[in-house]
Amino acid sequence: MQMPGMDGEQTARAIKKEGPIRATILVILTSMGKRGDATRLQAIGVAGYLIKPLRQGQIVEVMLTVLGQSRQKAAAEPARLVTRHTLAERQATRILLVEDNPINRRLVVEMLSRAGYPVETVENGRQAVEAVRKSRFRLVLMDVQMPEMDGFEATQVIREDEGDGAHTPIIAMTAHAMKGDRERCLAAGMDDYLAKPLQSRDLYAAIERWCREAPAPAAEALEPAPADESMPLDKLGAMAYFAGDERLFRDLLVQFVGSLGSDIARLRELRASADAQAFARVAHSIKGLAATFCATRLQKAAQQLEALGFDENLEAADPWIEQLEQERPKLEAYLSTLDAG
Repeated sequence: MQMPGMDGEQTARAIKKEGPIRATILVILTSMGKRGDATRLQAIGVAGYLIKPLRQGQIVEVMLTVLGQSRQKAAAEPARLVTRHTLAERQATRILLVEDNPINRRLVVEMLSRAGYPVETVENGRQAVEAVRKSRFRLVLMDVQMPEMDGFEATQVIREDEGDGAHTPIIAMTAHAMKGDRERCLAAGMDDYLAKPLQSRDLYAAIERWCREAPAPAAEALEPAPADESMPLDKLGAMAYFAGDERLFRDLLVQFVGSLGSDIARLRELRASADAQAFARVAHSIKGLAATFCATRLQKAAQQLEALGFDENLEAADPWIEQLEQERPKLEAYLSTLDAG
């Protein structure tokens, strides 16, 4: 802020008047903050305002936040000026993520961490109930279909524990995306609903709806290119779910493909033992992850297997399991091209 000749505020006004550079994101740093600075600087178009001395973490957090806000093309209201108080609010928005699938779990943790949200994870509804009983969370992201205790039952127990007192917002996450799902989630005591695969912009918007004192950065979805039918997945389409992070995409694809063989073997075992309920759960997990990677053929086969499990008609499962088997080497070959590149 304090510089000879032209100070920080004058520089900001000049930049915001120049057409070619008007969109430049500006963060003002000052060692002598005064009342009224924040309001005046926000009116100019400054995105952030911090008091020196600064911690390294503050610099990282303010950059993540203002860069996220800049991606919002049509905000309902002007972006809030990012200050040290804004960053402190974000850190106070502690989130519990309830997700049994390790790949989905890591993906959502990455999204939350990049936005500056502290996150704790558990793997099923029973653990979620225990976590909420032990600690206070600002919000819970609850997967619906999980072993031991599903998201519906866990939500009902949490609501019974809360009684008429505190209310923790619970956002359902489900790969079903079927008619009536939203209503069923709300009837179970959940507050909101997100369909998997999650896009970061939808996740951030949902958090903002329920934690308005800590606005989340807006993230723009990438426009998927037409899928190449010869490929086992549509990488460009999948980037919308990985916020354009190619390294994260590759790391989680390695994990998914590596576990696919054992998942298919598990389906065969459950088909032989006629355990339709467990069969549907495994197929559901494959379906959701395949959708995240835009592996359409794999997703459709897993969706058919899930439906057969729900209908307890495992006798018809073999052709669809075989289709999963046919897709697996194609995904492995695709991975080898990524490694070569």
